[in-house]
Amino acid sequence: MKTVYCATSMVLILIVGQLHTHAGGLGTHQSEVPVNESRVRLIQSGADDAFNDGVEALRTTYRKRLAHQLDIFTDEIIIFKLDGETVREDNEPADPFHPSDIIRQRDRFPVWPYDGTSGIVEIKRFKQTEKGYADVLWAFCELLEQGLSYEGPFSHHPDYGLRFLHQGEILFETSLSLRTGNCYVSYPDRYMWEGIDPKHDEALAAMLESAFGEKPKTR
Repeated sequence: MKTVYCATSMVLILIVGQLHTHAGGLGTHQSEVPVNESRVRLIQSGADDAFNDGVEALRTTYRKRLAHQLDIFTDEIIIFKLDGETVREDNEPADPFHPSDIIRQRDRFPVWPYDGTSGIVEIKRFKQTEKGYADVLWAFCELLEQGLSYEGPFSHHPDYGLRFLHQGEILFETSLSLRTGNCYVSYPDRYMWEGIDPKHDEALAAMLESAFGEKPKTR
């Protein structure tokens, strides 16, 4: 029995030693293989693209639904001619996921993604029964449905502000930059800049300028 036990012990020792050597070899082999980060990112990018496509599809659906709701429930539109500058309350960078509460001032219009405001130069109000109301509503709803995309300039100089009301309450508001061709949209999860399709840019600019009695500029 003693001999058998010793033999068995030796076999076990040999097996464990081989396993240990093999494992060590694997570990050494793995540590010697350099990680190709660019290849990993390339592999991951397929899933990233699918996610981004899905998110953009949701945002497109949201904008179309928003346009539908504005078309039905808006009873007053206010157009603000702005000074083109954005002033923040502090020097901290804006956090689009957690925008700070901006005090609504009579002479300032909120530019939410920048956590700031722009100076108001002039104001035009359009009630539901007034001339020009339908033109403004139609132009902006069409922009929401067809004329926006995530790709756009990374700067914003607010030329105009738009505010849509229902019985005195704000349904939606945004600032528009005709110089850089973008505006912001308040999605359920965050504020985002959206580029304005050039095909809609000129018509929108002409409508806004004519609302203040200005001759549309040639672009």
